[in-house]
Amino acid sequence: PSIIILGKMLVFTFDMLLGAYYGAGEISDAFILAHALPTILFDGVATALIVCYIPIYSQMKVDNPDGLEEYSSNMISLSVMFGLLITVIFEILKKPFLGLYAHGFSDLAMNLLIIYAQVVMMSLPFIAAFSILRGYLQVNNHVALSNLPQIITYVVLIISLMLFFPNDESLAYATLGGNIIALLILYTISRKDGFKFHFSVNIHEHYVKSIFFMMLPIFLSSLVSEINSMVDKFFASYYPAGVVTDLSYGYKLSFAIQGVVASSVMSILYPHLTTYVAEKNQVEFGKAVRRSMQIISWICIPLIISGMVLRNPIIKCIYGHGKFTNENVLITASIFGLYLIGVFPMSVKHIFDKACYALNNTKYATISTVISVTVN
Repeated sequence: PSIIILGKMLVFTFDMLLGAYYGAGEISDAFILAHALPTILFDGVATALIVCYIPIYSQMKVDNPDGLEEYSSNMISLSVMFGLLITVIFEILKKPFLGLYAHGFSDLAMNLLIIYAQVVMMSLPFIAAFSILRGYLQVNNHVALSNLPQIITYVVLIISLMLFFPNDESLAYATLGGNIIALLILYTISRKDGFKFHFSVNIHEHYVKSIFFMMLPIFLSSLVSEINSMVDKFFASYYPAGVVTDLSYGYKLSFAIQGVVASSVMSILYPHLTTYVAEKNQVEFGKAVRRSMQIISWICIPLIISGMVLRNPIIKCIYGHGKFTNENVLITASIFGLYLIGVFPMSVKHIFDKACYALNNTKYATISTVISVTVN
């Protein structure tokens, strides 16, 4: 949890500096939307890959331990190829896609978005590779180390912002560079743990078909909050410049609670759940799910109430610096308070989704996802 908290603190530090250096305007709006593209287009896939990778790895530990390295190498290779495919498709369709994504942007903001997005989207193959390595580290009891990518990428962004301001394009290249560095560091850690990657593409392995059918509902469910955020930003793009930035800051800060609490609990617990399923230990599986629900309730609810009461001073303290005006603070605080309402139910959903994935049952997670996006 300490590494996840550090990662969130770095996110807020970067957002605070971005607001102080550039304010809430066309540059910040365009960069925030561009920076979110890999998350929107691939984070759900990456999460789905990890969620599918871990239970099969746990089962192979019992049934076929000699095949684990081949399995991991094949999964990394397939993931990288998939990331490359999405990058190429985006490059071909970037103008109509971005035109829809930020339909209300001015010509200047749209041109900035296109420039940033072209660079940022080159990160996808690297994100794809380290997503599997994160799963490898989690299932081998290195949960804390698996959360290093966020820390690495935001350290690079903060350094780039401070060194190269006002060259805003440097932020896009820093995003790409941060993801490359994150991949190299995770692979180095994995090698020290005994893993050696060799390029291998075999789509005929029995687990590939299983993963393919598992991925779509997991992808939709894991991406629900990002899909909702994308919908919000689409409508926000019709408002004056800066509203996308305010919306993004309020959203990130409110759902940091979910990220720190629910994600921390489940990144530790999920490999154990898959092990209990592989061992057919239903008693321990049930205890683990109940315990995680208790932890989330004890931590989330007081944080949500405190955040709603103190939303104005919190936003003022974090973002109210430099070119980030008092009006931006008030708008962001209002958004923050409203988003907080959804944090606890989303955290609960996160727990039950992962429990369903461990049991290879994706139906209920998919149904709740469709309902959530439709209502939003």
